[in-house]
Amino acid sequence: MNTLSLKDLDLNDLYLFVHVVEARNFSEAARKLNIPKATVSRRIMRLEKQLGVALVQRNTRQFEITHIGQQFYSYCLDFVSKAEEIEHFIRNQNHFSGKVKFSCPREMLDTHITPILVTFMQTYPSIQIHIENTNQPLNLIQEQIDFAIRGRPLPLKDSTLISRPLFTTRHYLVASSRLTTKPVEHLTELLNFPSLSWSSQKPQWEIHHKHTGQRIFLDHQPVSYCDNFFFLQKAVLSSIGIASLPEALVLPHLISGEMVALLPEEWELPSWLIHAAYTSRKLSYPAKLLLDFLAERLNNYP
Repeated sequence: MNTLSLKDLDLNDLYLFVHVVEARNFSEAARKLNIPKATVSRRIMRLEKQLGVALVQRNTRQFEITHIGQQFYSYCLDFVSKAEEIEHFIRNQNHFSGKVKFSCPREMLDTHITPILVTFMQTYPSIQIHIENTNQPLNLIQEQIDFAIRGRPLPLKDSTLISRPLFTTRHYLVASSRLTTKPVEHLTELLNFPSLSWSSQKPQWEIHHKHTGQRIFLDHQPVSYCDNFFFLQKAVLSSIGIASLPEALVLPHLISGEMVALLPEEWELPSWLIHAAYTSRKLSYPAKLLLDFLAERLNNYP
């Protein structure tokens, strides 16, 4: 019985198979690669014969990848991505170039991303950066966005997007010191204050007991909704209402006494995960370079 080894495979066939899967048919893959459809079909059949398994189910009506074909595709995708990364590195070892388009909320850009991004642009001046400064949901494929940086309460809900964690941050339920000078004694007292809310979320505070794990849910009726933490921060400081805000926007004001943390010592809000979301593991090399650069430096943020 012959044993298959790497030297028996034409690595270009792995690259071809990735394109076939992503195109969902031979004709489209052939068009994108500018080779005859018959060549695509013949090489995939050769690959199946070498592996001894069916990768594709063929009939006149539909094109389907077999279960083992899907698994093989995952391995091939890793290989192709790494090969393209190596090729890009060799070709540009003295001159990294390309462009990256990513989305990021304004407050995240101002408090965390900008200094890192400036360093990246100084290090790789030939990589063009395009930033979509928004927190609104986007169609990453339609907008041709490589990745979106977002923050969400833990745990994250299921998503079709790939998520790469960058860092976690604590949230505090805070008020202006002109509204109150001390934490509440009972959680229901929070409902005595006017409140502010993140507009894409249900107006409800989820509060955890640090030691028992008990969770309390308090519905409130906000006087204002906004998906911008800077607005919520200024509204809190102006005594318009109380709000849940990230650590970076409250610590200086807690230290100065302008804000008061409202929860009793044994209670806390869920932390938020700041993460990068993207549609495919096959990021362009410049996008992967930037994301790795951000991840390495954001890992130490509070």
